[in-house]
This record gives sequence, C-alpha cells and structure tokens, in this order.
Amino acid sequence: MEIHGKRRRSTREVIEMHSRSRARAAAQPPFATITEKCERCGHGVQVGVQQGWRYGLRWSMSFHCRHCGRAYEADGKGSAPDDIRAAILQTGGTWDLVVPDGAASKTCIAKALRKALNLDLSQAAALLRKIPGVVTSGTEAEMRWLSQLVCAECGVGVVVVRSKSSSS
Repeated sequence: MEIHGKRRRSTREVIEMHSRSRARAAAQPPFATITEKCERCGHGVQVGVQQGWRYGLRWSMSFHCRHCGRAYEADGKGSAPDDIRAAILQTGGTWDLVVPDGAASKTCIAKALRKALNLDLSQAAALLRKIPGVVTSGTEAEMRWLSQLVCAECGVGVVVVRSKSSSS
C-alpha cells in the first residue's frame, strides 16, 4: 500500500525493524567512565568513554558538566588513548582472540594480525606459535575488530571470548 508516494510498512516489517534496532543497541559496548576536572569551573566530571569496531576500530568520549554547562565530545580511529583503554578494560573486562584448532592458513592469520597490530617479525613469529589458541587479548571492541579483519582477509572464523583471567 502506498500513501502519498511512500509505501506503508506492514506490522511484520515494523516488528522486524524494531528487533534489528534493539539488536544494534544491545551490540553497543557499555560506557566506561573517567573522572576529570571541568576546564571551565574546576568541578569533577564523569567522562563517558567507549570503543566500537564497526567500520574500523574507533573510540569516543563525552561529558556534560552539571555545574557550568560545558560539554565536550571527541572521537578517534585506531587504538584508544591509554587512559580510555584502561577504563574500558576495567568496565568491560579483558577479551581473547582465539584461533580454533584446524584453522586454515595460520600464515595468513599471522600476517593479517601483524599488519593490524603493527608487529615486527619476531612478534609475528611469537603470535604464529600461539596458533591454535589465544593469540592476543584486549578490549572486546579490539578483539571483535581483529576477528572481522581476519575473517575478511583470510576467510577464517576466529572466536572472541571473555578472558578467563578477566575480573568482570
């Protein structure tokens, strides 16, 4: 059915659309916080920080000071600054990238990870010796980004799991 040139969505389409929206919201990483001082008024503020992995590894931060109204947002691509990464690890825990036994092309996996993580040859060789098994650890977003990269470049599925040593 069309109304003024626009097609009306069926109930089923609307339900599916809302389900996809909820799934995307559930896939969003949780906010971690860092306490800083507002540059304008000097009061303490909670800065929300997070990472994402879709469309490449990225990070963001934002705050709004309740006292003076100052607001700030920033984002970046690649690895997050150390303080942001530490807060995300504290909130979300440590995650592992696991290459399963029998994964094809260990060399392709090591090459893709070497490029993504900017490793030298000796580091890449050490990583290659860890296959199969946990090859690297970090934030959930970092591991999911690496997983997508390995899948795209090597056609191999790797697994992202919460680290057994993670406190969260």
